[in-house]
Amino acid sequence: MKKRFLCVCQKGCNRSVFMAYRLKRHGHEAIPCGWLTESAETLEMLCQWADAVFVMQAEFRDKIAPKFHHKVHVVEVGRDIWGPRWHPELKKLVYDGYDKLKAEGVL
Repeated sequence: MKKRFLCVCQKGCNRSVFMAYRLKRHGHEAIPCGWLTESAETLEMLCQWADAVFVMQAEFRDKIAPKFHHKVHVVEVGRDIWGPRWHPELKKLVYDGYDKLKAEGVL
């Protein structure tokens, strides 16, 4: 069975999209979203669906309901300063984060 992952950044249109893309390329189900752009109800539903939640900055953990904190893993890519979605530095940070999650047995 495929694992299901929720990727969370601020607005759900750059960092989380790239992380979800990386996960999908490796056969996982992944949904990008933004804690600022989704309702609390939608975030809760998505967190319920996911086997794990990847936040793109450590402080975003606080945007996830405490009852789901056991699912949260930080993929620290920093603030959204990247501009184009496929910025080479962002790509490296996402790939490194993916490799770390794999090494930790999360994937």
